[in-house]
Amino acid sequence: MNNRVFGYTLLELMVVIAILAIIAAFALPAYQNYIEKANLAEAKQQMLSFRQSIEAQKLVNPRASLADILADTTNVPALNDTQKYTFSRMVENKKMYLQAVPKTSGHKYGIWIDSDSSVYRCKGLTGSATATKPSNCEAF
Repeated sequence: MNNRVFGYTLLELMVVIAILAIIAAFALPAYQNYIEKANLAEAKQQMLSFRQSIEAQKLVNPRASLADILADTTNVPALNDTQKYTFSRMVENKKMYLQAVPKTSGHKYGIWIDSDSSVYRCKGLTGSATATKPSNCEAF
């Protein structure tokens, strides 16, 4: 008589679950970091497009002040907040500075762009755009 038992023991199932938990513990933070990098890249692109449209308007009308160009909503697209970032800009001495601050606490980094279009990724960025580079920033 053939008495075959099919299936897995409880110990085998527990080992598989433990292995999956270990894999998930490493994979989830890495996945969240990739998501944040993608969101930062999207915010950076939106800010650089905004800055590029400002520069294009300066070429078209070189006598216009930066304040006049920013007030012209027909030729300059708005820098609208997204679900993930709040955008702000500051004009000082004919120079413009841009900043994107994350809206959710899960994101660690924001973006700050200086008047020379240098882009920085800043940890723990808060508030509105300033003329001085915030602390904890690195080139992005």
